[in-house]
Amino acid sequence: HFYFTFERDQEDIAGLKLFPAEAAPLARDFVGTFSVRANNYFGRGDVQLNDRNFINARWVLETAPSRGEDFNTSIETIDAQGWEQDWDHLFNVAYTSVLSDRASMVVRVGRIGEQLNTGAQAFFSDDVSWKGFDGRSPFTIGQRNAHPDYITGKGGTGGYTTIRTYTADTSFGYFVPDWGGEHTMKSGVGWSYNAAPGRGSPDTGTFDFATNAPYDPNNAATFPREFAVRMGPPNSNYAVSTYDRRFNVFFEDKWRVADRLTINAGLRYDFQRSIPGQKDDISPRAGFAWDLFGTGQTVVRGGGGRFYATMPISVGVNLGTNAVLTQFPVLTITPANDTCGCVLRPSLINDSAGNPGVAVLSPAGVADLERRRDAILAGSTFAADNVRVDDPNREMPYQDSWSLGLAHQLGETAAITVDYVANVARDQNGVVDINEPVNRIRPGVNAFDPGGVLIPAEARGVNFRRVLQNQSNAAFDADYKSVQVGVQKRMSNRWSGRLAYTLQDSNYVGLGNPDTKRVWLDNDIRADYGTFASNRKNVLAMTGTANVWRDLNISAVVSAISGARINETTGADGNGDGDRTDRPIRGIDDATLPIRSAVDSQGRAVINGLEGPGSVLLDMSIRYVLPMARAGTSLDLFFDVFNLINRENLQNPTGNRSSRNFMVSTGSQFARQSQFGVRVRF
Repeated sequence: HFYFTFERDQEDIAGLKLFPAEAAPLARDFVGTFSVRANNYFGRGDVQLNDRNFINARWVLETAPSRGEDFNTSIETIDAQGWEQDWDHLFNVAYTSVLSDRASMVVRVGRIGEQLNTGAQAFFSDDVSWKGFDGRSPFTIGQRNAHPDYITGKGGTGGYTTIRTYTADTSFGYFVPDWGGEHTMKSGVGWSYNAAPGRGSPDTGTFDFATNAPYDPNNAATFPREFAVRMGPPNSNYAVSTYDRRFNVFFEDKWRVADRLTINAGLRYDFQRSIPGQKDDISPRAGFAWDLFGTGQTVVRGGGGRFYATMPISVGVNLGTNAVLTQFPVLTITPANDTCGCVLRPSLINDSAGNPGVAVLSPAGVADLERRRDAILAGSTFAADNVRVDDPNREMPYQDSWSLGLAHQLGETAAITVDYVANVARDQNGVVDINEPVNRIRPGVNAFDPGGVLIPAEARGVNFRRVLQNQSNAAFDADYKSVQVGVQKRMSNRWSGRLAYTLQDSNYVGLGNPDTKRVWLDNDIRADYGTFASNRKNVLAMTGTANVWRDLNISAVVSAISGARINETTGADGNGDGDRTDRPIRGIDDATLPIRSAVDSQGRAVINGLEGPGSVLLDMSIRYVLPMARAGTSLDLFFDVFNLINRENLQNPTGNRSSRNFMVSTGSQFARQSQFGVRVRF
């Protein structure tokens, strides 16, 4: 048996972009689009060698160049929109063998490949093909201009990532019918080789501005307050490589103790080579299902277990790119170290629409940066900012999860379920500045690395700024708990439906994914413990399908969801650590604007202390199957409408208190959309 499909996806997703008046004429209100041109190929083949042996193969290829990822809802102008060139490839083969009437075995091998090129459009040709620096000086291409409420300029950061993953696993199943009850046992091993054989991070630099006013070289109030750029050998794309290996082994047993009780138990071991503090990462798991009254109508179920999470290969990429001894250091220019007084006094150009106010490096600024770069590459100095070091005791993060629930049949075709689901996350990873300033003074090498474990002897005289360490730290512990209720009716009397409601509370530490997670106060990590940024306290969903006539079916989905969280920040660097993620403090930052978030015992606004706007959506689908003359053939017609009531579901506003749009939504989710399709089935 074989199966093949080709799919072409062509999208231009629009969104209204609003900018404050003081940003004119550089940033004006307009409708922007996020454009995608994707091709997807899928193939599958199945071969039955005989009545006991089977082979299955799958192949997927997708190319998806896009202009303006999330551009319809971002604060970027046309010039600053990011482009993406994405190539994904997957191939795997599975061999299944029925060894006997009680035993079976599955062996799988596969390869996953991805080429992901992202970033400023200056790194791409017009057809969204990657070109990187393409022989150009990184300082003359143009720079990104970041203002509180908009971003402009054609330059900035880019990245090209090559990923290759090879996998192999096998599992063996065995059934024992009469060993104190029925046992369905399964064991297996898995292995993967994960490589990023080329990950580049070219950068032309970013100017950071304190106001929304366009840059004016005759107005000091509009000058940039900071310039940051990654440096490296000329005409290179700052590439590093990293490799990782992972291994797991497991055993599980589904034991039907009696007609009314089934128990599941298992054990798993995980190993990841790139984890320096690898320990005995063994995870037990167990669960049960109990027919409470023996009628088959009421079931109590529950379970618990430990689940380890492998860290992404990007950890190794970041450690290699930002090492103390690196060819690709990040340099941050502030008024204190702008020795020529020229980097933060850039030249003025117009944007692509002819509007003035875009800052680019002046010839004197280019010359000064080239001098600094050449000194770094000659080895006369070391990277001093955003240096990345690993914790030799860093461990694999894990989560202990458990649940307990009840399912009860209602009548002949309906059931109700009630479940409690919770977990705690431990040994979580984050990125901590171990050189965090105290009273605006950084402690220095002898304080954060007294034993000389992290910083080599030849670099210990460097006046470091941020020294970011990947850690697994108890201060990053997190937790989640929820109550989930559902009512479901199977198709009868020409209709079916489901109602589901979740009440949940998720608490986390910091912002970002584990490989990039950051906190406001690196010397007080637990100050960032609070509601998870993606937490939605209430989630209600209703679905229903009605067979109105013959093969005509109408379905609807209604969802009502609480808003996501918003982190209230000052937009300034109050503690002098080089980051602008500071939250307001009572008595210091609330003289003209009250703090809207709850505050902790020290008067600091809690992380993610505000809730964004919720959403309500009604989607509808109409399906009609028209039989054709030949048996087994049909014409399938469908019409879908999304956001049928055309409700304005607002996007989260910014929590930056220095923004004119603080807690004012400037964008929304999609307006009403519809699609029509035809399928010939034969």
